[in-house]
Amino acid sequence: MNPAATQSPQSQAIYVANTLLSMAEQLMVMHDALRELQMQWTDDNVANTLAQLHTVSVNLDGSLATVNDTNIITTNPINPTVYPTLTRPVSTLQLTQVKTVLDGIVAYVDGLPVTTQPGAHAILNAVIGG
Repeated sequence: MNPAATQSPQSQAIYVANTLLSMAEQLMVMHDALRELQMQWTDDNVANTLAQLHTVSVNLDGSLATVNDTNIITTNPINPTVYPTLTRPVSTLQLTQVKTVLDGIVAYVDGLPVTTQPGAHAILNAVIGG
């Protein structure tokens, strides 16, 4: 909530101006971190490695199966029992979609053309549990 909301229009404007400056700084920090992530993604061949990780199916009740898929299915979650340091069960496809959305932020800040990402909000919500 805006603490300046009950104050003068000038105080409100200064509050918003300071928030804009803070958000601009946060965006540049995020941009730089995403650039580093792009380099790691390419240098470490992350897409291919993720596509080879053991996956697990999702039961009808939303829980994860207890055994790996017989064949790797990149739309199924990466098996968190095999890779316990993965912070949440997500699929290789979801991670690739998130990367595409985040790459768009970098491109936008860099002044490059950005393609529309239909469902970007839903993609991000799905992987963060929102």
